[in-house]
Amino acid sequence: MLSEVSRAAAGACGISQAQGIRRLTQTYAMTIGLWQMLDWPPALAALLQQPEFSLLRADFETELRDALERLWA
Repeated sequence: MLSEVSRAAAGACGISQAQGIRRLTQTYAMTIGLWQMLDWPPALAALLQQPEFSLLRADFETELRDALERLWA
């Protein structure tokens, strides 16, 4: 299935199938990494309301969309 999807992605983006596989793998890793980074446990979530942690209050969907646009551009 990965081969089929990577071929389709490669064709749509004008890249090789090998590059398609790499980008799909990177997409998966980036999605998991951002989710883990931005999904604060309830015990620490209150810290995010403090001004010094404002940089860590990123929105998962916004950050993922931005990262994927950069990766697949």
